[in-house]
Amino acid sequence: MPEIILTQTVAPGVSQITMNRPERKNALDRASYLGLIEAFAAAETDPQIRAIVITGTGGCFTSGNDIRDFAASGGDGARIAMDFLHTISTATKPVVAAIEGFAVGIGTTMLLHCDLAYAGAGATFRMPFVALGLSPEGASSYLLPLVAETLSTEAKHFGERLRSDEAQAAFAAFLKR
Repeated sequence: MPEIILTQTVAPGVSQITMNRPERKNALDRASYLGLIEAFAAAETDPQIRAIVITGTGGCFTSGNDIRDFAASGGDGARIAMDFLHTISTATKPVVAAIEGFAVGIGTTMLLHCDLAYAGAGATFRMPFVALGLSPEGASSYLLPLVAETLSTEAKHFGERLRSDEAQAAFAAFLKR
């Protein structure tokens, strides 16, 4: 079975953490979150690492929470997901997201906790909380208005998908290409 979280040094001082569940569009389950937290902790404590890049395999950043695993975990799934977001937001080293393909749900929310996010031309972003009957997660209701009022309204209230060029315009000060 392949590792679900891959880590490698891609350049001197840069640790790349890769979500590796391409068969599930890198959906995040309990094991993925625990692996991500562990990989971030290793990068944080390594004095040779000066920056952390997070990305996904198979042309997809992440399709968000693995809904089957999330539903089966009770409240534990939400707690671990929030622990992961806390790990990103409290990192002492710059965290850069490299996005290709989908960034859905927590895949979009985590970008708000990163220092920088770079999106490929085909990247799309979606916060489907309304369609799932959920409230927005990870302080996204607070953070999105700080990034861009138009993105907040469309993504949060309508659950619409944004193309990379639309997100680029909305995230002008945050999302770099």
